[in-house]
Amino acid sequence: MPTGVFACPNSDELCAVAGGYAYVIDTARPERCTHLSLKPVVEVLALPEQGLLVFAGFHSLMAWGADGRAWETARLSWEGLRLGEIAGDTLHGFGWNMQTDKDVAFAVDLRTGKHTGGGF
Repeated sequence: MPTGVFACPNSDELCAVAGGYAYVIDTARPERCTHLSLKPVVEVLALPEQGLLVFAGFHSLMAWGADGRAWETARLSWEGLRLGEIAGDTLHGFGWNMQTDKDVAFAVDLRTGKHTGGGF
């Protein structure tokens, strides 16, 4: 599981990740802390061009923007995601399909969180 401190799209916030848990903290008011609902967080992508921090779990993705939680995908995999390239505002990856025992490609629109494909 990743461990680190990440800059957030909102310059007054920072994100701390440890042990599969992610917290967004308001640096001006540290008592205002958000514990992200995605558990466990297994990968963090900083996407400054899109103004997002993207968090990957075992089954889905969640994005945090300047105004807070931007979106969360539906389930993309039965178990495990493999993130690939970003082309424009689209994140490509693979999710495992239990019925076929194969990885299936998916694409997520980074503006909306809507996806096509996936292994579920």
